[in-house]
Amino acid sequence: MKQMTSENTELLLEAVLEGLMRSCRPSSDLLTRLCTDYPGTRAIRLQLALLMADQAIAETFTDTTPARPEARVARATALRLATLADQAEGAGCSPVRLRDLNL
Repeated sequence: MKQMTSENTELLLEAVLEGLMRSCRPSSDLLTRLCTDYPGTRAIRLQLALLMADQAIAETFTDTTPARPEARVARATALRLATLADQAEGAGCSPVRLRDLNL
């Protein structure tokens, strides 16, 4: 198991981009894999990495398909993560880590 800390945003961003580019599966698959690989990471840190990936994809591929599937998956995953983290926080978990999410 990878030992990702909440301070390692660049490595987390690389993992997100790798997952997005490897295959554009549903956001739930990407989120499940990242939660499995990085259970100790704060949910808000992964949400930041997902939104950074969305922005990087949008800025990099400006002359191609306007709605890149990878960017859509990143946004959908960030939204799902925010929903699950909000539920975990409402149940008394703070800070919310990926292992705390009810996938």
